[in-house]
Amino acid sequence: MDFDEVRPYQPGDDARAIDWRVTAKTTKPHTKLYREERERPLILIVDLRLPMLFGSARSKSVAASEIAAALAWAGCARGDRVGALVFGAGGQQDIRARQGHQNVLRLINVLANTSASLLAADVTQETTLQDMIEEARRIAHPGATVAIVSDFHDFTRDCESPLFAIAQHCDLNMCRIYDELDEHLPAPGRYSVTNGRQQAVLDTRQVRVRRSFEQTQQRAVQELSKAVSRLQATFLDYRTDQNVAQCLRHYYGSRIRGRRR
Repeated sequence: MDFDEVRPYQPGDDARAIDWRVTAKTTKPHTKLYREERERPLILIVDLRLPMLFGSARSKSVAASEIAAALAWAGCARGDRVGALVFGAGGQQDIRARQGHQNVLRLINVLANTSASLLAADVTQETTLQDMIEEARRIAHPGATVAIVSDFHDFTRDCESPLFAIAQHCDLNMCRIYDELDEHLPAPGRYSVTNGRQQAVLDTRQVRVRRSFEQTQQRAVQELSKAVSRLQATFLDYRTDQNVAQCLRHYYGSRIRGRRR
């Protein structure tokens, strides 16, 4: 709440809000009035770790960067302070929450550079999703809007405790970036695959392998959905071949229309 003005005390006013300095000066009781703070800091937690380099239509890292940039511009247009934690192969970069388009442009520059650096990354030990969420809890002050943009590939039950701590005092939004190949293996055949360091052959001709892969992926998504429900957080699913602007407009637009009914 922001201080608005001081006016003469009226019956029913909260006695705790009496301005004793003005009351003593005027010899008449006065009370302080407050208005709700309109500015809600927007904190973006963007996952640009090595697994986000994966994608068929385009990489998850590009999709995540576009989602984060679109949310940042939307926050800027509302007059919110926008800040971010960007996690890449080389560690994390903090962008302090500030108003204005210059800070959004700085964020976009960090997103672009971090995404580009994935191509040359050689990492043996990487930040976990739980580490990212713990960092988000550290900087998420009450009243802020926190948006986590990730593929959540390493989500575990241990992530729920810090997420719950954020959801208690903040507006928690979770945006899952996924690719079509996260749900189904490519057409039956033999494919050469690599993680940047090792190379192997993936044989998708076996029905048993395809079914096992799909069931494993479905279970992971179900566990994440259950956690989101327990947290009462906002959840957005975004596929890498979708249009970012249309997806966000459709999702958040429908939420706003629903509130007006």
